Amino acid sequence: MNDPTHRARRKGSTIHLPVVLAALACLLSSPCLAQNVEFTQTSSPAGIVNQTTFPLNGAAVATISAPLTNGSYRFTHWTLNGVRRNNGSGSGANPASFTITVPTAAIANYMLVSQDTDGDTLPDWYEIHHFGNLVQLPGDDFDGDGFSNALELSLGQHPGIFDEREQGGTSRRRDPALLNVAPGVGDPAFVYGGTSRRRSAALTVILNGTLARLDETSDPVGILAQTRVLAIGTIVNLFTAPATSSGYRFTGWLVDGVRHDTPPQNQPIPITVNGNTLAVARYISETADIDGDGIADWIEWYHFNSLDNNLNSDPDGDGISLAVELFRNYSPLARDLPEPGGTSRRRGVMLDVSPTNSRVPFRLTSDPATIQEQTSLEVIGSLQTVPNLTNHNASGYKFAGWELNGARQADASGASLNQFSFVITAPATALARYVIPTVDNDEDGILDWHETYYYGSLAQVAAGDTDGDGFNYAAEVFRGQSPRVADLPEAGGVSRRRAPQLPVNAVLLNLPPAIGAMTATSITPNSGRVSTTVNPFGSATTAYFQYGTTIAYTQQTLAQNLGNGLSAQAISADLIGLQPGTTYHFRLVATNGNGTTLGDDATFTTGSTSGYQAWADFHEVGGPGDDDDNDRLLNLLEFATNSDPNISSQSPTTLVMAEAEMEFYYTRARAALDDGCVFTVEWSDNLAAPWFVADVVEEILTDNGTLQNIKVTIPLSPSGERYARLRVER
Repeated sequence: MNDPTHRARRKGSTIHLPVVLAALACLLSSPCLAQNVEFTQTSSPAGIVNQTTFPLNGAAVATISAPLTNGSYRFTHWTLNGVRRNNGSGSGANPASFTITVPTAAIANYMLVSQDTDGDTLPDWYEIHHFGNLVQLPGDDFDGDGFSNALELSLGQHPGIFDEREQGGTSRRRDPALLNVAPGVGDPAFVYGGTSRRRSAALTVILNGTLARLDETSDPVGILAQTRVLAIGTIVNLFTAPATSSGYRFTGWLVDGVRHDTPPQNQPIPITVNGNTLAVARYISETADIDGDGIADWIEWYHFNSLDNNLNSDPDGDGISLAVELFRNYSPLARDLPEPGGTSRRRGVMLDVSPTNSRVPFRLTSDPATIQEQTSLEVIGSLQTVPNLTNHNASGYKFAGWELNGARQADASGASLNQFSFVITAPATALARYVIPTVDNDEDGILDWHETYYYGSLAQVAAGDTDGDGFNYAAEVFRGQSPRVADLPEAGGVSRRRAPQLPVNAVLLNLPPAIGAMTATSITPNSGRVSTTVNPFGSATTAYFQYGTTIAYTQQTLAQNLGNGLSAQAISADLIGLQPGTTYHFRLVATNGNGTTLGDDATFTTGSTSGYQAWADFHEVGGPGDDDDNDRLLNLLEFATNSDPNISSQSPTTLVMAEAEMEFYYTRARAALDDGCVFTVEWSDNLAAPWFVADVVEEILTDNGTLQNIKVTIPLSPSGERYARLRVER
């Protein structure tokens, strides 16, 4: 046990692989396998919070501290896999801490600041945040401290924490008249005077007189926030404020209360910091028109820093009124001097143009945004079919119905259609509406998703019976019945339920095939799979893919029979023998007795013959975060150190204890360096963060053009022991 080499090997080495899918850590004391789980953090409404991490299974984690406000919304609580998380006082925890053992979806819930569903003058966000329901009333005293809920709200006190009033301290009042400290409190039992003390948020204190603090924030708060400490006299660019945020428009920077930028000056805005400075990015609601002059307030504040102008004003003195300037999209700050003659030209927004006027744009989108998003040009008169989203879930939301150009798409009973077809004759937008499946905002005992899916609104109640079958809404949900279809139970025999009569869509007859969107998957350096869908429209249909390096499509696949059904049929083909690193065009050709349809052109690019993907294809293994041979070394580490990912391997590092230092040896592949891999050796005295790279000296012992043998020298700690690990990042 006195052999330093043996002792160092007994301690082992630490290998850290921070890839997207997983992380591996082997401690010096003994090897271990660290399994990771997915932790997603989003918000309702979407867009305020969006983060995904992969912490260790069993680790103590916490959500981010969600912004308390965002535009016109206020934070209420976090839910973890649909379960609300509270702090010790019963309010919504922020952040929410827990031990992660399963994939977890955390949702930061927000409500409109002005929303008061039950009309009790307590904002819904306040009740949901502190109580988790809308049962409390303004006159109630939830914590029994003598302050009503309404009074706690007005005083900024927590309605779930008992507040005590005591005499004492120094009382100073300038007005000798009776002063009620709390609105509405005038009883003799209320004690006045004493020293008022309230803890503030943490502050940055600067003791060096040559430095100053620059605070950058926004009005309203929550859009941006940043604090910097700079040398006095420094010229610095302010944070680039977003032009829009949650229905608000940026209208300029106020530095210590004074407008600093000159419209239409481009950001970032430079300032000189001569002392502690507060810079506020001012935002105005894009729909506000407080002075009712027909000009949005944000336009006036941005260009003129006041509301003094109106539609008849001519601030730049060019003889053109502000109303005409805005209509013509002229600058209201620059004099326009129109002259007769010449060519009038004006640039419009970029549009998709069909050279034959035979195609119109068709957009697939969703609410919340980004779950569905696709735009294409479609032939006028062609039949379009939206995706079948039955029970589709995404990012904590569940599909609740389609809208076409704003009109809800429902079946004969009134329930939402999961899929529908229509003949496109003009630009069209199909919107898939999604709802959080665990939320009941109107607290009627029926989940919002269920009401939205079957009725398109939250107007129903649990006791309602819209189909008149004697079963109320709650009973229909309990029995798994549709609340829009009358149920007629009969005694004995076979239970049978009749569906409502449905009309036949005659437009499906006598049409050539309809082709869906093209997709390419399973791309390798030499192959790829292409797929789409085809609706035969009742006539026997055959189809094949054309492909090539140009739109000449010099090759094609074998034809496939797709039958004569009335619904979209999936079709795919594997393209092989392709050239590495090459872009290929492909499309589908479908034919039935009513004609031939050509699919839209699509492209994909084959993979490279070098780097991780080529290595993975050669060894037939998965992604960099996988461990195909289950040897506790992830694929990326095996690639980086030239190990075989299909054969169980030992740790690719060696640690040797010298007299006054440690010698850390490992082998790295030149192909990994060329592929962007970064190798770092770190050390720690206690296996805990932080890990250091200071005083680490790397030496390349050998380099044959393919592999490098590396020696890293690490100084010993005063105790004679130290831990080391290899980090590989890509």
